[in-house]
Amino acid sequence: MSVSREDVFYLYKCILGREPESEHVVDQLVGLDFDDARSRLLASDEAISVVDGFLSTNKWKRKASLEDVLYLYEYLLRRPPENDEVVAEKMKLESLEATLENFLDSEEFFEKKYRVHLSERSEKKILNGGRKIGCRSGVLLIGAYGNGNMGDSDQAQFLASYLLDIGLSGEQIFSVSWESTSDYPFIGKKLPRECLFDFELLSSFSAILIGGGGLLGVEHYPLTDLRWIDGLKAAGTPYFLVAVGASRVHVNDPFYHDSYLALLNGCQGVSARDNESVLALSRFRNDVIKVCDPVIKRCIDEAIASPQISKRLDIILRYPLDDQHREFIDGLKSIYTSSSRNDIRVIFVEPFNPLEMELLPAFPGHIICSSVDDLGAEIRDSAAVLSMRFHGCAPAIKYGLPLLGFGSKKIKDLFDEIGLADSYWLGDVSELLRLIEKADWSAFKASQIRPGVALKLSNQYSKMTKSFEAIFLKES
Repeated sequence: MSVSREDVFYLYKCILGREPESEHVVDQLVGLDFDDARSRLLASDEAISVVDGFLSTNKWKRKASLEDVLYLYEYLLRRPPENDEVVAEKMKLESLEATLENFLDSEEFFEKKYRVHLSERSEKKILNGGRKIGCRSGVLLIGAYGNGNMGDSDQAQFLASYLLDIGLSGEQIFSVSWESTSDYPFIGKKLPRECLFDFELLSSFSAILIGGGGLLGVEHYPLTDLRWIDGLKAAGTPYFLVAVGASRVHVNDPFYHDSYLALLNGCQGVSARDNESVLALSRFRNDVIKVCDPVIKRCIDEAIASPQISKRLDIILRYPLDDQHREFIDGLKSIYTSSSRNDIRVIFVEPFNPLEMELLPAFPGHIICSSVDDLGAEIRDSAAVLSMRFHGCAPAIKYGLPLLGFGSKKIKDLFDEIGLADSYWLGDVSELLRLIEKADWSAFKASQIRPGVALKLSNQYSKMTKSFEAIFLKES
């Protein structure tokens, strides 16, 4: 794509925070490829000086220290590093200047600048006086459905199934995801992510449901942008938070407090998927209700017995987050190398994540699943399932398979909630690896849900549905 004059002004605003100083510099960039124009600006002394004075030193030619790298993550990306290995790689770059350029040239940094551009533009589009257009009968689902994580991708589909169950038609259900790493399955109509900033479009829906995954566990744009939240409120469409995941550490971050306060105060109802999330969101309002994750809920509703035909263990792996994970994955690599694929299979559900990509070569013959249905088709004849992924447990529960959860507080809390506490591994990693090596599945308990648990979860959804009825069920 060739850069237009308007694009040049946009790039200057995003990267340097100002307009071009002259028509001459504009002419130098017009007609270039977009990436070339962006790279030229990012390499400028002015771009590098964006954080000049904030770093621990201005001696650009020395290597970056640990403190420098951590500061750049916080200042430019507003998040901690993914892991120690990523930090170490950035510290190996030839100079502090090179490390800074590495940050400035990243897609993540550029997207954050793009968000500023959209937010400023959104202020001009906010409807005056909250006028409601009301030209469409329908419900819009907003979430991080396109981030490449199987569980998040399925949220839109499973929420849509819930809406079908309570009376809407497929033509009335729409979805949009700012995250766009991958596609996601959906019954209704998917909208492009720029629609999030079309407040006239948002105004036209009967209701908006914001839900899915850990939306308030880490920063999910634009839910942390006050200007977007103001636009959402001005659109006049009732909106709800549905079965969201939230972290007390994250929502208590002063940087996000005002945004979350505005978001939650403006919504018609709030439901959270677990006790941790309820506690986190109760800081902002006292009427938060607990509603089981829709993917887990649907699999419990559809539970059937499935015979374990094979003797195979299926392991749903995730990239390492801590030393316990690393110990397990390192030990598993050794076992996997000497095993038959008839004995052990490794399955990945977030292959677009760079940290997960690094693991793929270590497990030749691995399987990649992009939806819960795909995963269910793969594992339904397994002798046992070991899952390090929250939503990896869902199809095992659906088919009542012997299941063991490991390495995730979210899984442990879920199992405590639905009566599968004995199916979570609390022992040593070394002992778990010995069981896998010996093909001993005695620790794997059948994931059969008691009728009373299923009824309790249905009652949670019934309570949530009542808050919707007056607004959009009449539209069905």
